[in-house]
Amino acid sequence: MTEPHADSDFAVAEQAGHIQGRPVSWAVVVLVCAGFMASGIALIEHVAWLFFLGVGIVAVGAILGWATHAMADTSARVERRRTREFVAPVGGSGDREPAHQ
Repeated sequence: MTEPHADSDFAVAEQAGHIQGRPVSWAVVVLVCAGFMASGIALIEHVAWLFFLGVGIVAVGAILGWATHAMADTSARVERRRTREFVAPVGGSGDREPAHQ
């Protein structure tokens, strides 16, 4: 049986562990999702004030996400993966080469 390829998501998850989001990142996700749901319901029910309230909630969530660097959680995972691509051995020889070019 062969080992998983060094740059597959499964192998990276095993090597690096799962990166959990910060509570503020999850708050931003919940806020934006609530705004989208409110706006979607307002479109179906033809309620203009609820639609614009939902759009406002999405805007506030986006600004909050920008201000708190909510996407930094994802960026940390990408940076960790990039550094591991050049450290992970390719094949069974133990050579240290880039995982993909």
